[in-house]
Amino acid sequence: MSSMAVVNASPLIYLARSDLFHLLRQAGEDVVVTEAVASEILARGKEDVTAQAITETEWLREVETPAIPPVVQSNDGASPLHYARGHGVVTVLVEAGAKINAQNDDGDTALHLGRCQLRTIQRPMIECL
Repeated sequence: MSSMAVVNASPLIYLARSDLFHLLRQAGEDVVVTEAVASEILARGKEDVTAQAITETEWLREVETPAIPPVVQSNDGASPLHYARGHGVVTVLVEAGAKINAQNDDGDTALHLGRCQLRTIQRPMIECL
């Protein structure tokens, strides 16, 4: 049975700088890094030890960065829209297909929770959007 390990930037940087990059092989038979993480590291330049490690390591595989579906929920049924703060984040989520009427386990929509929070800090709703 094969196992896959997806690695983020921090462990890559730490292990490369510590000359312990080979330890990643113990995380799984298939060790992958997303394109987004690889781009972040490669932007550091050819002289960077981590950039060198990810380009020279044959067993490390780069994969496409998956999109995060707007229907992801937390354990209480809340969607990312329930936790969104600021007009820009809300706009991105709605444009990506977030359900604006989605309810958490208590039956609250993101708009309802936002309205309750606005009353608490005594701000008009339009000011926070």
